[in-house]
Amino acid sequence: MLHLLIRFFLIAIIFFFLQTQYYFPPKNAGEMTVDIYNQDAFLNPYEELDKKTLDNVFYGLSFFKLPWVKAPSVTGFRDGLGPFFDANSCRVCHVLNSKGSAPKLNWPFSNSFINLGFTLKLQDREKKQGDIFFGEQLSRFFLLGIKGEPKVNYIYEKNKNNSLYRLKILTNKKTKKLLTRSTISFRLAPHLTGMGLIENIKNEDIIALADPEDKNHDGISGRPNFVYSPSLKKKSLGKYGWKLGKATLEDQTAHALMADMGITSKYFTREDLTSHQKEALKETFKGQLEIENKQFKAIVDYVQYLKVPQQKNIDPFKMAGGKRLFNEISCSKCHVSKFKTRPSIIQDHNKQQQFPLHNQWIYPYSDFLLHDMGDDLADELVEGEASGREWRTAPLWGIGLVKIVNPKARFLHDGRASTITEAILWHGGEAKKSREQFLKLNEKNKKKLIYFIEKL
Repeated sequence: MLHLLIRFFLIAIIFFFLQTQYYFPPKNAGEMTVDIYNQDAFLNPYEELDKKTLDNVFYGLSFFKLPWVKAPSVTGFRDGLGPFFDANSCRVCHVLNSKGSAPKLNWPFSNSFINLGFTLKLQDREKKQGDIFFGEQLSRFFLLGIKGEPKVNYIYEKNKNNSLYRLKILTNKKTKKLLTRSTISFRLAPHLTGMGLIENIKNEDIIALADPEDKNHDGISGRPNFVYSPSLKKKSLGKYGWKLGKATLEDQTAHALMADMGITSKYFTREDLTSHQKEALKETFKGQLEIENKQFKAIVDYVQYLKVPQQKNIDPFKMAGGKRLFNEISCSKCHVSKFKTRPSIIQDHNKQQQFPLHNQWIYPYSDFLLHDMGDDLADELVEGEASGREWRTAPLWGIGLVKIVNPKARFLHDGRASTITEAILWHGGEAKKSREQFLKLNEKNKKKLIYFIEKL
């Protein structure tokens, strides 16, 4: 018996040593993991589905990547673009399903017409709704014969506290009037990693991580955002968007179609137009939704079944050291490593391959909660219960592939950060202590930490 106990303790000690010194990469998304680590990493839908669902996924891909046109047209299912829009297809902003790009640094000014995957959200400072003249989003493009919305140029200015740069609007008479009554929030298109899996994280698991009053006194007080969901027809937990402003993938998809391309659906039946935009109102495709339910569901199916890239080509010792540092400086308190998705409502264990979004251990590295990120990242835009200072914890899975897929991609909600290190240095508020601890690391340990994040 004593020999068995000694053997057990020796095995436990060896296992503990290996766990702390050697990193064992998990399967990032269970059955939804793909072993591809190149420019195609975000493009792979789950294919072990029944034929009808799989056909719908690839049908959705065609609507996701091919351009939409003005209605009416001979294309039939693919018309209804505009009258104002930022892109004519989903793929324009989500470059190969990666993040979008932002204006380039060190230009005298950057013209918004050449920066795709980058939008401008508007909100009246007093009423906390879209701008009275231009609605909730300032669009860069417009249909022929319609007066366009104000053109916005940008400059980069140095943050007063360090050498990092932030985006600033280069004002003229029109934009000065706009800025007087409304706030503008720059927003970058996210990469589309594990979107269907995120929807299937149990709400109670996310809510259990919240500590809005910081009862454990660790300086971190994440809280959920509850928003009205058009698809659920009730207020529900937000899981998507920079401020967790959308509850379901259907909500997120429908709003993107409307706001970014001017395409109406069953959840957003009219374009983002105001009574002042009379010319544009005449161009709307009245009395008919611009994307039918079948095509809309196909797009949602395509996005929700996109696989998550596996961690690959890693140095296990560097990863172990980076993970230790990630935990030590409290990154893991917000960037929570794993969840298990909810079970399928269809109880058929013989068809588990049909339900890859359910019962999967996934590693998104986010708590899907709102956090006060301090003055430097704050704007005045309110979304649901999220204030202008609060942002959701960005999921980190696949983040190192973002620039491999789209070399022009940038980081943070407005693309101000060109590297992961810059993104860390912008962290304030609840994350200020972690940023300060990062700055105190020696160069070797900083590289270990960044290496770990880039390989997630």
